[in-house]
Amino acid sequence: CPALSDAKAADQDPRRDSRLGGEIDVSRGSAATGGQLPTPAADTTAAQDQFLLNWVRSKAEALPDNLLLAVVAKYGRVFRHANHFPDELCRGLPAQAKANCTRLVLQNDLGSKYRYAEGFVLDLGKLALIQHSWLVNERGEAIDITRADARDTVFIGVAVKNEFLREVQRETKQYGFISKEALQSTSLQQNRDLSKALVDGFSHRPHSGRRKGKTRP
Repeated sequence: CPALSDAKAADQDPRRDSRLGGEIDVSRGSAATGGQLPTPAADTTAAQDQFLLNWVRSKAEALPDNLLLAVVAKYGRVFRHANHFPDELCRGLPAQAKANCTRLVLQNDLGSKYRYAEGFVLDLGKLALIQHSWLVNERGEAIDITRADARDTVFIGVAVKNEFLREVQRETKQYGFISKEALQSTSLQQNRDLSKALVDGFSHRPHSGRRKGKTRP
């Protein structure tokens, strides 16, 4: 599928406008030196996931002013990418992850099958966390509609319920979910507990009737 075109978004620098959801490397300071990522003692997926979560928590302690790190360290989990990219999805605009994923789950009929997730993508061969957004399917797997290559990467973050994402975007006029404006929004303040807005996965009941074609975010 061709990438989604958005002339207004493409004319701006996503690193200067949080509403566009640009990818930002937060690896800096003593907690993010170069080199290979150490491996956990036990070579199992569960052990690796726990190791990565502990590593993110150590980065959050080293960078206490980073809001995204703080939220992911407290509530986050590891998402592994699905083996196959769904035929019903199309790739979004490069470097516009927040916008791509938000538009898909809120503005398309496919929103009943996917959830918006925000956090970091991690190259397993490097000590580098890249701010990112992706989709989560009904099996709790990551679906990256922005980056072309998801091999040798894992996703560490939180998935949010569509109704909370919709309310936050309506109030803040921003893409994404983890920002000072979003966390201070009325919908989350009334909820009083961020964890209630988050999901790990969900059950999907397929729609009846004619199968629809591919839908762009």
